[in-house]
Amino acid sequence: MKMIDFDFDVVGGIVRVYAIGAKDVGRVTYYPESGQWRFSLKEGAVVIEIPVYAPSGVEFVEQQRLEAGADVYEMSLTVRIPKQGNALVARELERGEWIVVFMDSNGDIRMCGTSELPMVFASNRTITNDANYNSGVFSVVSGEPSKEIDRRAFYI
Repeated sequence: MKMIDFDFDVVGGIVRVYAIGAKDVGRVTYYPESGQWRFSLKEGAVVIEIPVYAPSGVEFVEQQRLEAGADVYEMSLTVRIPKQGNALVARELERGEWIVVFMDSNGDIRMCGTSELPMVFASNRTITNDANYNSGVFSVVSGEPSKEIDRRAFYI
């Protein structure tokens, strides 16, 4: 008899976000037995942890479409960086090319961008009666989808 397991333990939101200098990622290796990827960082790598105060402050969208006879993946990660005091983080992100790694509330880790096709960051600053924050979008159009990272091999 086959048992059907209904998994209702799905939690929404992104809880951690890291931007890594695109040239600072070393080898990216696929492990077919797990269906996941692992990567290494070069010595002296630039890694910026983006503060996430609420999982609802970050959103990832990956859209697949057919373009010129090939699959294309348009990825965007929208972040809300709280407090104007964190403006320096946003300004540093504006000046670089990034590989972005994030973890969702379920503990799943994804990587977007490559050394050849890095993500870029565009930002804006907002002050309202409700909040003040810097927000921005990492984006890239790639021939590959985002990669699921093996969480057992993820150390920053």
